[in-house]
Amino acid sequence: MDIIKPATQRKSTMRCYICKATSKDFNKVETSQGVDLNNPKFGLSVLHAMIRFFETLLHLSYKITVQKWQIKLQTDKEIVNQRQKEIQKKFRTQLGLIVDVPTVTNDGNISRRFFEKPQISSEITGIDLRGNQEDFNRWAKMLKDPSWRYENVLRYFKKSEDFHKTNPDAVVDWYYHGKGGYLRTTYDLPSSNNYTKIFIEANQELGINLTDYNGKKEEGATILQKHTKQGRRLDQASAFIKPVTKRTNLYVLDSSYVIKIEINNKTNRTTGVLFTKNNSTYRANITKEVIVSAGAIQSPQLLMLSGIGPKEHLQRMNISLIKDLDVGSTLREHVFCGVQFSSKLDVPQKGFTQQIKDYLQGYGPLSAANRIDGAGFYVTKIGEDYNYTDIEIVMSSSTASELGKRFLAYSDETWNAMFNFTINNPFTLTTVLLRSRSVGTIRLNTSNPYDYPLIDFNLLSDAYNKDIETMYEGIQFAINLTKTGAFKRFSPVLAVRPLPACLTHTFLSKQFWYCYIRHISSAAYHPVGTCPTGINPKKGAVVNGNLQVFGVERLRIADASVFPFAFAGQPNAACTMIGEKISDVIKHQHK
Repeated sequence: MDIIKPATQRKSTMRCYICKATSKDFNKVETSQGVDLNNPKFGLSVLHAMIRFFETLLHLSYKITVQKWQIKLQTDKEIVNQRQKEIQKKFRTQLGLIVDVPTVTNDGNISRRFFEKPQISSEITGIDLRGNQEDFNRWAKMLKDPSWRYENVLRYFKKSEDFHKTNPDAVVDWYYHGKGGYLRTTYDLPSSNNYTKIFIEANQELGINLTDYNGKKEEGATILQKHTKQGRRLDQASAFIKPVTKRTNLYVLDSSYVIKIEINNKTNRTTGVLFTKNNSTYRANITKEVIVSAGAIQSPQLLMLSGIGPKEHLQRMNISLIKDLDVGSTLREHVFCGVQFSSKLDVPQKGFTQQIKDYLQGYGPLSAANRIDGAGFYVTKIGEDYNYTDIEIVMSSSTASELGKRFLAYSDETWNAMFNFTINNPFTLTTVLLRSRSVGTIRLNTSNPYDYPLIDFNLLSDAYNKDIETMYEGIQFAINLTKTGAFKRFSPVLAVRPLPACLTHTFLSKQFWYCYIRHISSAAYHPVGTCPTGINPKKGAVVNGNLQVFGVERLRIADASVFPFAFAGQPNAACTMIGEKISDVIKHQHK
């Protein structure tokens, strides 16, 4: 694209919630190649790219000559060089962003959420969980496009993977894994052997076998596969971008904030983008297309700010309509709910000095991507509409802290009822609803691109209450796990007390658990589906099978917003696959 002279001079007085930058940060603009903004030429522009889409840019820049295409990526340089400091600072000082919710349900806490917009994959859990094969087969069936079937996208999962089995007991279906890709995936020894060993033994007592959940069969108990290398977290920023920032046809601009996609209102043809940096607004004219990869929260907001979205909503925002599409109308999210137990399970802790020594050798608690090592994937009787995995259960240590209270946004009375009493050697079994049926929304708060959008997860709201029933079944299964011999050796006791909001229900009755779930459950920070794929825009589809926006030329979306439903996996791996797949599509279409 050709970036011309600044369109306007404007002082950025508001906080950029996409890149966590304030007005002074926009004075610190740099590029990976020292690009002169007044005269570069680019073919593709990727807006506010999440790192999970970086592989698209890398493969495009690798396989296309410099003379033919130039690729520009706007993101935050700190994700590469300063990610660890940022994460540490965040957890020391604040949790991030509080996004306003338009309504609060009458059922309790489930809509009052802290939600930090998922902006970069260097801040995710590091778990590699693709989803069930049937997720992709359903997707292909909806699109009438077999290229999205699992057997056809598997090569893209394998392409980016560098799989290493370092746990001799791990079950691996080698056919489903790749070697030599950018992103290392490890099947490590667990960092908290006692918890994981007990959890897996309990599952085996119930006839649930060990599984490679990214292999032939997802259902079963497992040690989680994670993105780590030599005991150190390996995110997509480090794996995909840092090694290739010197490529002459890949430009990375940081501290730049896209405010609008420019589209000709007569032809519906994308012509460029407006973005701010260094206290100025710039217009960028494209020669091929714009790819929006800002995630399930920011992508729909940017489209609506640009005139693509529900007609009535854009009219209320005084935004000129380009294309009437159901943007932001189908927000889907995983839901999790933990149940705490006391026990005689005493996990010995090494001294900090020894933990540091272990970390430098690539193992131990400090080498883990997160504090969860083991998980189980199950099919409940509620999932009969599609008979595959619908819940996940994980086991972890459990501690109460002010950070956790702020993270979960519990009221004081709920928090005190849950944690303000002595619990010996606590652990938590957390049920995760994977295939949520409930649908929420993303809407503009104002037409100001710097203002937060309105996010309504609308959790546990499906018409037939299947979501909450599935969660209830998951919690009951988790409790039954603690009745196995593997757990009984450590005398687990359910450490749940009556919640103030649930006192009208008989304690531990089904009605009590429904109330408990509605008050304790939280969004799992896996938002998807706000710009869904489909074949008919009149029935809610925003993009087609090639992720092109219906009715708007030269505009594509490639991130978790295109998922048509909630997957039985985490978005991270599937987004990486999307980047691989769509890079092939783009190269083919622009030969």
